[in-house]
Amino acid sequence: MLNKIGIIRQGILGGFRNKTAPVLGAYWRSLDVIKGLPRKSNKPPTEDLLNQRARFGLITSFLSWISPLINVGYKALSGVESR
Repeated sequence: MLNKIGIIRQGILGGFRNKTAPVLGAYWRSLDVIKGLPRKSNKPPTEDLLNQRARFGLITSFLSWISPLINVGYKALSGVESR
């Protein structure tokens, strides 16, 4: 399997895309962004974490039903267009 490599577009100080060593380069909302790779934890989730995940899932499922309405309502407030 061949891994993608990062591509530096504007020299050493410019942004890059894809994975390079332990970081990811991306272009997000007209910004060059560098993110670290997530690390997998071997610890079991705590009760508080499981509760938080359940709450987040409930809110996400509710908002997915009304997302077209949210998108129309907040479109004028967005200063930056995403690609």
